[in-house]
Amino acid sequence: MVVFHESEDCGKYLEILEAIQIQHPFLLYHYCLMTDHVHLLLETQEGSPLSQIMKKLNLTYAIYYKKKYRHTGHFWQDRFKSLLIEKDIYLLACGAYIELNPVKAGIVKDPIQYPYSSHSFYAQGGDQPFLTPNPLYEQFGDTEALRQAHYKTFVLSRLEDYDNYTKNLMAKRAIGSEAFLSALEGQFKVMISKRGRGRPKKELVHSNEK
Repeated sequence: MVVFHESEDCGKYLEILEAIQIQHPFLLYHYCLMTDHVHLLLETQEGSPLSQIMKKLNLTYAIYYKKKYRHTGHFWQDRFKSLLIEKDIYLLACGAYIELNPVKAGIVKDPIQYPYSSHSFYAQGGDQPFLTPNPLYEQFGDTEALRQAHYKTFVLSRLEDYDNYTKNLMAKRAIGSEAFLSALEGQFKVMISKRGRGRPKKELVHSNEK
C-alpha cells in the first residue's frame, strides 16, 4: 500500500530516521523513498543491531501514519529484506540501483529530479546531514565538481543493467566477490547465494583524472 502520500510524509520519515540515527548510530550511504517502499544502504555500528534500528524506524513511522490518516490494522506488509554488501565497487553499484528506482518507475527521467533520495547529495552536494559519503565516492575525481559529474555518469550507466541487477538481488543474501561470499558461508555455515555471481566492471569507477 502507499506509505508516502505527500512530501510531508517523506520529510517526517527522514526526520525520524535522523533521530534514530542519533539514538542508535549507523552510517547511511544511500537511500530512496518510493511511494510504497523504502531502500536504505547502511552500515551498522557496534551496539546498534540492524533489527533494532529497523524495528524502531518502522514502528515510529507507522504510529505517525496511522494518526495522520486514521489508518487501522496492519501497516508494513513484510519484515524488511536485508543483504550483506562488500565495501567495494559492489557498494557503489547497489547505491546506483537504489537511486535509479524513481527512473525505472517512470516518475522522473533523471534521478537528479527526484527529491527523496540520496542522489542530490552526491550529484549536487545537497545538505543531508544524516548521510555519510560512500567510501568509494572519492575515486570519482580530485575535485568535488569532477566527482559529482562522474558520479552522475556512473549512476546513469547502470540503468541498462537495472533489470538484471534487480533480478539477481532477489536470489541473494549477500553481494560481493567470491572471496567475500565464501568467507560469509564459512562464518555462518550457510549457502549465501548461487555461484556465477560476477563482478561489476572496474571501469565504472573513474580514476582521479583532472
